[in-house]
Amino acid sequence: MKLLDKICHAWARRNGMVYVPESWQVEYVKLAGDKVRNGQTTAMIVREYNELLKDFYNKCSIKELKDLLKDAELKIDKDLDKDGLVNLAYNEYKMVIKKD
Repeated sequence: MKLLDKICHAWARRNGMVYVPESWQVEYVKLAGDKVRNGQTTAMIVREYNELLKDFYNKCSIKELKDLLKDAELKIDKDLDKDGLVNLAYNEYKMVIKKD
């Protein structure tokens, strides 16, 4: 190891950093790009799932929706119409992406 490398390594360690080869930057950029693409793909899948879920609940009968909501142990108002039941079921079972 050259003296300059030793000095850079010691400076990086003292500042809580890691001294790595420059070629790692290319790999890091590729990984960061993959993370962004994976996040976009996940968001698209969640969006499509939620649309299918809403369509499924719209095709269910009122009795089926009530049974589904009873299984989830949700309180159901007696005067709730089908759209209200669909929204209640959808809000209970839809997928949400939590951001860190």
